[in-house]
Amino acid sequence: EPHPPRLSAEHAARRLARVDTYSQNLFEKLSELRPFFVEGMMVGVPLVLAVVPKNQAHSFMTQGSPDVLVTVSVNGLLGTHGWLPYDKNFSNYFSFTKDPTISNPKTHRLLSGPFALGAELSSRTLVVSHDAKLLFSGGHWDNSLRVTSLGRGKVIGHITRHMDVVTCLALDLCGIYLISGSRDTTCMIWEVLQQGGISAGLSPKPVQVLYGHNDEVTSVAISTELDMAVSGSK
Repeated sequence: EPHPPRLSAEHAARRLARVDTYSQNLFEKLSELRPFFVEGMMVGVPLVLAVVPKNQAHSFMTQGSPDVLVTVSVNGLLGTHGWLPYDKNFSNYFSFTKDPTISNPKTHRLLSGPFALGAELSSRTLVVSHDAKLLFSGGHWDNSLRVTSLGRGKVIGHITRHMDVVTCLALDLCGIYLISGSRDTTCMIWEVLQQGGISAGLSPKPVQVLYGHNDEVTSVAISTELDMAVSGSK
């Protein structure tokens, strides 16, 4: 196939300026950013994860209802907050509804520990499914990969296939495959089970085990479209 014709510098700049073909670079707009402060979780307990999953389903009955903002604190406290993203039609730009279960210690939903030494809770060992239904976690003392239902705060999957602690997790863009890396120098690829189009759990056996590192795997990424997994080790 012949190479597509080259653009002139002027034409290329014009194309980059068109928002629809190019996602904006945050660093070109720093002067226009506005900070918003939200009283979030428990005082003095830092967050290790705050994410708004991207494929949240809303039925036509709940149009305009907020997305879920998932937070995890360093002590394992789960929060699922209501989050209305920026809309120029609203006068109060970002609307945030704090998860009511956080205010009362009796209703706290906590990630079950304990965690392995040196593998404390971090954003590398936590992944939220794109529909905000499940939380996948690694770093557990028994080398397991766990699946927690965010709605109930209960563990619904407990899979031990790695021979050492799970150090990092990543989900593909479609939310179909999860990849885990471990201190045992391997990576495993797992299928996310779907039920009626909703993430319901993890396959008990890995689809594939990837070998090749000779030290602890520290970071992973996966792309189903490119049929590719990437991993880095110590």
